[in-house]
Amino acid sequence: MARSNGSIQTLYDLEKEIFKLQLKAKDIELKLDDSFDHLHDNFYKMGWNSVFSFRRRKRREEQEGSFSTGFVQGLLGTESIQLLLEKFLPIISAKISAGLEKLMERWFGKK
Repeated sequence: MARSNGSIQTLYDLEKEIFKLQLKAKDIELKLDDSFDHLHDNFYKMGWNSVFSFRRRKRREEQEGSFSTGFVQGLLGTESIQLLLEKFLPIISAKISAGLEKLMERWFGKK
């Protein structure tokens, strides 16, 4: 434990240092009691919130709509993106179906 700057040379200095430490211990005890009372008063609510916070968060996101969903919907709603997707989706789907056909031929043999 840290002592005061001056060295203790007399009985009076020792008693003064003991008194300071007792005051400090009392202050720590009061803070600890306050923290324990706060925990005691709010333990049920804190436990409930920690266990069921994901439900409340999910419900809030459903009500408000998340930023990413709104952003993607707004992006896909633009005309230029829709035209681009109309051009590329048939090409991409043809490549995916060709790849799946080759995979099926490897697994199940040629028909």
